[in-house]
Amino acid sequence: MRDHRSDRTATTWRGSDGRFHQETEQPVLSVFTELDHIAWHIVETRGLDNGPDHPTIDDTARFIDNHLDWLTRQHDIAVHAHVVRELVQQLRPVTGEPGRRHIGLCPNQVVDPAGAIGDCGARLYAPLRGDSIECRTCGREWPRNEWLRLGSMLEAS
Repeated sequence: MRDHRSDRTATTWRGSDGRFHQETEQPVLSVFTELDHIAWHIVETRGLDNGPDHPTIDDTARFIDNHLDWLTRQHDIAVHAHVVRELVQQLRPVTGEPGRRHIGLCPNQVVDPAGAIGDCGARLYAPLRGDSIECRTCGREWPRNEWLRLGSMLEAS
């Protein structure tokens, strides 16, 4: 992730041993290189004289942040957003940012289109922020003061 030479393009080459070698189809992304591509896209598209002051991740991220309002209004923002999401996913295990923790299946009673009553059954996750567990399928929310009751319902099912 720290090697600026990492590239998205998987290449094949013939080694000195005469055998063919191939890089992985989904290589680890270089954080600096990916951010640098976004920064220089900003420079070229906006016609700026220069880019980030120093070639570091911090300076490059700061440069992008300074132009974020403009960047998010561009037609190709989806490409950049995809790259940033990939970097965040790749960095999660390294930075220690917790992922979602599955806690059980939603016990909320819902009525299906046929009129039958049953448990929602969608996966519930512990919140990363805030004091509420929310089912993204049925919309039921359990504030912190209901967590013990929710836990009992999850254990019973």
